[in-house]
Amino acid sequence: MQLAEVAEGTPRVLKQYLKVFESPSSQIQEDSQRLHSAPVTPTKYESHPEIQFFRSVKTKHHYAYHKSKLSLSSAEQKSNHMSSKNLGFEPFDRDQLLDRLKTFNALNWQVPAGKNPGIQLNELLCASYGWVCQSVARSRISKNHLKCTKCGSELILRFNAEEEQPEFAPFHFDLEDIQAVNLNLKAQYTHQVQSIGHSTSCPWTKVSTPIDTVYYLTPYLASTNAQLIKQYTKNLRSLFDNFAILQEHAGFLSRLSPISSRLHNAPEFCRISNEWLLSTYYSSDKENVGTILSKTCPLWLYFVAAMGWDLFTQDFNGQTVLLMICQSCNQRIFLEKSSTTGRGTAGDDNQPKALTPCQYTATISNGVLNFSNEYLDEVIEDENEDPFFEHKSWCCQVREMAGQSYLQYFVSMILSSEDYIGPKGEYLTDRDDTFDMEVDVTPKISKRKASFDLQEELEKFKRLRKPYFAE
Repeated sequence: MQLAEVAEGTPRVLKQYLKVFESPSSQIQEDSQRLHSAPVTPTKYESHPEIQFFRSVKTKHHYAYHKSKLSLSSAEQKSNHMSSKNLGFEPFDRDQLLDRLKTFNALNWQVPAGKNPGIQLNELLCASYGWVCQSVARSRISKNHLKCTKCGSELILRFNAEEEQPEFAPFHFDLEDIQAVNLNLKAQYTHQVQSIGHSTSCPWTKVSTPIDTVYYLTPYLASTNAQLIKQYTKNLRSLFDNFAILQEHAGFLSRLSPISSRLHNAPEFCRISNEWLLSTYYSSDKENVGTILSKTCPLWLYFVAAMGWDLFTQDFNGQTVLLMICQSCNQRIFLEKSSTTGRGTAGDDNQPKALTPCQYTATISNGVLNFSNEYLDEVIEDENEDPFFEHKSWCCQVREMAGQSYLQYFVSMILSSEDYIGPKGEYLTDRDDTFDMEVDVTPKISKRKASFDLQEELEKFKRLRKPYFAE
């Protein structure tokens, strides 16, 4: 039986395939070559001078063209590899350092008191070596659970409880012995955090975040001033938007920065701060918002923002609590415990920013759940005057800057920064000015004179160019 007889009655597509199979292989190869080969220049145009010229150019640069393509593709692959390699390892990025610090809080981090000679084990040391503290959850109930952002290694720092031992305990140890053991554990854990806790190939063991330049900023630099003002205006806007809530706790919040009551040039500081805030966030409505700022915002609000404090809310077992959190050391202060406090949302800027809810009940070490102004006044009377009240001991807000307190440096910097306010609140760094190294927090305000105006110099340059192009 012939193949054609078998194919009778088959669909049209199968008949076309049958024709292809029955055709000679040479014809198929010719058709495929005709389809996939590059177009050929007709013979009558071979001797054309322009075609010959461009053909010579193509022949001359053909190798260089493909070589450049290969180099570009390899460079792109290398850059992608480097970016993926550096993921989780940015030792000189201050924002990432602060993000790692924010993972340490009272719920998941607890180290016994006491200092060892040398480097101290604290949140800043762990964050500077690339560690984050894991949140407490059902599957992760231990505190001090660290994880490296690069190699993924994990450490759990365990200490002996420094509390009264029960009578049924098989052994009873003195409190001094327990504290001595905890100090030895802290020394060992410090060594693990710095080196052996990471994997052997982890880059954090070779390069850690330089604390003295990344966390503790260098004074009198334009980049330092820009970072400080950016964080300050961010805090000030949040406190201004939630002033109706904060004014109920004015007695306690003014305690966070007592120097504000003794500063002679505080009104000028507030005026320049308003200029920064209006240029950054309210440039389209400066007049109206500026009037509200000058009439409603008290002095302590500016200095609370200058010391790094911001307002947040967090749910503890169904109850909403107001928190003041330092943006530099993540220290947290309970302001109020109420079931009717408004909750912040991502789209509502007039409410405090909301943190992740917690299933545990909020407790305060002194046993007081609802802080009242009367109680806080008693606390203030009993304590000595401390300008760095409630900050952690290693916080950059309590460390001296340029031979003076941070707040004094910051106030003098703000008083001298009016000429550096950009149209959108950016810190102008393209000025040929010198910063006054002599800091004097007095009624006399030291202002810098601009050496030249950039716009004026450009106009002069344009006028000088006209005679040359007149002809």
